[in-house]
Amino acid sequence: GQTWRQAAKKIGSNGISTCGEEFLRIWSTHQKLFTWPIHKSRGDDPVGLHRPTVTAVSLITGDAVELWKDGLRQYRQAQIPVTFEPNFDDYRIGYFAKKTDLVRIKTALDTYYTDRFRPQRFHPLGGYTWQDVLSTSPAEPGLSPGVPLADDLVALGGWADPLRINVAYGLGAKRVVSILQRNDDHFFPVIVSFLLNADEGLLFYLYSLDFFGEIMQEIANATAVWCTDWGAFDPYDGDSLFRDAYLYSPVITTDPYFANVTNQVDSARIRACSPIPGL
Repeated sequence: GQTWRQAAKKIGSNGISTCGEEFLRIWSTHQKLFTWPIHKSRGDDPVGLHRPTVTAVSLITGDAVELWKDGLRQYRQAQIPVTFEPNFDDYRIGYFAKKTDLVRIKTALDTYYTDRFRPQRFHPLGGYTWQDVLSTSPAEPGLSPGVPLADDLVALGGWADPLRINVAYGLGAKRVVSILQRNDDHFFPVIVSFLLNADEGLLFYLYSLDFFGEIMQEIANATAVWCTDWGAFDPYDGDSLFRDAYLYSPVITTDPYFANVTNQVDSARIRACSPIPGL
């Protein structure tokens, strides 16, 4: 129940120096041993440098970028209301990965999923670092402005492809385990897509849990679904979140590879975790 200032004045376990003095000693030692450029930050590594990795971000392109720039100018000049009415045809899903991996993913998506929305909006983002990924992920409407990228692109946050199951197979995965949350209706990507002027029928096809559209098809393609109930707990209640994930959440799969996994079940009827519309 003490403040950091109070705790810093307490005598440490050595009975001589205070906790604050000990912390400064540890920090100073760390600085001497791990100063730039002896140890480079992993955030400066290109995505996919050490192992096959892919992550997604929402993008606007073309005329939508110019509209965004004009809207940002209006916002900075305190003009109310700010006008931003993009055409959803200028929306893309950007995938950060190594360039050769992006070719593999695009080839697989074009081969097996040509009729689906996400492969049609695929935009490769090769050569970017993890710093770039971390800067674009929280750039969601209501949290921060968009993040301009090279080639006249603007990133609008990491909500674009919430599952990426088919993308993982395209990357070469033999098995894909999707960690989902029961009753998750993907409200946030639906609302943001709507603000980008997406058609309501398209949003229903992409995200509805009452229709066997794209998100339900992807859930069906997962090797296993780890179905948590994290939405039932306070996000700061780490103990409950941990217990739910590792003790109580079912792992839905028929793959014998997972036969010894705690809480493995062959089937279940759980909304947003089972590929059964209308639960």
